[in-house]
Amino acid sequence: MAAKTNFEDNIFYLSTLVKSLKAGISLDIDPEYFREKMVEDILFVDSNLSRIYSALKEGVYLIKRNEYLRNLARAKRIFADFLTDTLEGGYSFASSLDQYSTKFRASRSEQLADIQAINHLLDQPLSENVEQGDIISRDEYRFLFQADDQSDDQ
Repeated sequence: MAAKTNFEDNIFYLSTLVKSLKAGISLDIDPEYFREKMVEDILFVDSNLSRIYSALKEGVYLIKRNEYLRNLARAKRIFADFLTDTLEGGYSFASSLDQYSTKFRASRSEQLADIQAINHLLDQPLSENVEQGDIISRDEYRFLFQADDQSDDQ
């Protein structure tokens, strides 16, 4: 990922894309024109939701991490619901995607598992999310502030 990731906009875009997919799959469109693009977009959303989740899982010090995680869980829920409706044949176009049902089921399961993991992360206090090696000791604080005091004297 880039040095500065725009989680809020990325999650918003993926949610919007899922809503667009849902609108498109609800139409009586011809599979020979749109099947490949529909599958490509579904796999794109699945992949990027997972990538964003991985980045947020690792970024325990992000200022708005909990907000991003909540938004991501919402986006994952929208996507999982879309996959469920697609797999259950809730859309006329869905029957043309039957050959991808195994992949879509696996994606849905992964998204639902991630939602549970996100909810667990959000329920944990910050101290449990931070590894012990990442905590600054009193001696380290003293050293850091002592260095600041010395530079102020000069």
